[in-house]
Amino acid sequence: MPPLDSFKRSVLRVITAGLLLPTFVAWWAPDGERLLNLSSRALVGSGADVMIAGFVIEPGPEKEILVRAIGPALGGYGVQNPLQDPVLQIVDANGRMIASNVGWPEVLAEKFAEVGAFALGPGSADAALVAKLAPGAYTAVARSVQDGTWGNALIEIYDLAGVARLSNLSTRANVQANDSLVIAWRSSPPDQTGSDSPMTT
Repeated sequence: MPPLDSFKRSVLRVITAGLLLPTFVAWWAPDGERLLNLSSRALVGSGADVMIAGFVIEPGPEKEILVRAIGPALGGYGVQNPLQDPVLQIVDANGRMIASNVGWPEVLAEKFAEVGAFALGPGSADAALVAKLAPGAYTAVARSVQDGTWGNALIEIYDLAGVARLSNLSTRANVQANDSLVIAWRSSPPDQTGSDSPMTT
């Protein structure tokens, strides 16, 4: 667990063996800290069982971000039951969907390398997109393209360009014990305290 003085932490923790229950995890960046990456991994389905990762862009000009919903690629890192067909959506504070994608264009491979994100295999069924967003609150939604199918998926949000800060990560997802925990992660520049910090719920 990261040191409590490195960020504010608010967690509703509900883990009961054999039950599938909604859980909420939230992080706020300390004043002045720049967040390079926000990530959450959880068990994802369709309908009401999607994973929702909320994030905030602070005041300033438009910010360019890279967002990924990783499913199949997780299998290569030992994650059990990866989601095979993730759909990625970006929704604004008014509930308007402003971007979505199934799969990803190979031109984004350069962006992955630019921010230090792990590579995806050519033609993989993982989802990714780049968006320029005005300051405000947004959600990245990962769901299964097929109703009734489940799997572990990872939402990643990367700071690509712009002076406005990413300042918050809040995740709502279903949680079980063992391999279906909710895991949230944030990365900041190496000269900042607690530059890479996980939280597991």
